[in-house]
Amino acid sequence: MTKTAVQSNRAQDKGLEIFFEIQPGVRTDRVPMRAAMLHFHNVSTQPVRFYLPRGEAFRAGMSTLRFQADDKQFLEPEPQPHGVVIEEADFPLLAPGEEKSFEQPFTLDPMQPGPGTQTARRLGFEDGKTVKVSWTYENKIVRWTGGQLTLDGPTKALFGGKDIPFIWTGELTVQASWLVR
Repeated sequence: MTKTAVQSNRAQDKGLEIFFEIQPGVRTDRVPMRAAMLHFHNVSTQPVRFYLPRGEAFRAGMSTLRFQADDKQFLEPEPQPHGVVIEEADFPLLAPGEEKSFEQPFTLDPMQPGPGTQTARRLGFEDGKTVKVSWTYENKIVRWTGGQLTLDGPTKALFGGKDIPFIWTGELTVQASWLVR
């Protein structure tokens, strides 16, 4: 049996189209890790910019994967309280027709609380289980003025503190069924 990526449906609004793929395979990075590839495609004739922090762990609330198997679910990434400095590079610009993809890692086997490095499969997400996966991407940010005090220091103004050129705002959700292997 050939393992291939599972692709979601596509959704678009105001020139931005999104979809995701759950990549086959598992790699070990402290815990067994899997990956979803998040695709952003400009289907308009004008440039489109979107907001996506380069640090995968800091995308919660704007780019969220939901995994659901029967009555069990989890979200990726888990929210991080601080530790990222947002820069203009976190607002990629797509030319008309251009597509960019970004990896979003996740695990079905998180490290267990307590001493040691033991992992355990999330209940309800065993091999052979069909999981509903949805990805919601949303953005409401149109300006990054800076000056907000954070634990990492004050934020800096981006794009001259003015409206972010070509920024997309809205919310899109796509889904797929994925057989855990």
